[in-house]
Amino acid sequence: MSLSAEDAVLLKRAQAPAAAAQAVAPSVKIWRTVTVATPAAAVAFLNAPPPQGAGEASLSDLPNGNVQVYYFL
Repeated sequence: MSLSAEDAVLLKRAQAPAAAAQAVAPSVKIWRTVTVATPAAAVAFLNAPPPQGAGEASLSDLPNGNVQVYYFL
């Protein structure tokens, strides 16, 4: 199942406070993943607050045209 750009951004915004609250230290992050419908949706997702920094994301094109996004949060 892929998410729209809007749904993916809402998911990221919901995860950010929870990730900060669950972290042992503020610098502790974990890898997460989401599948979005288009490359443009992946870019919008990664640039949504909090934006990913260098080395904090990886993308994979899927055979069905979706994009798998791995991100550090």
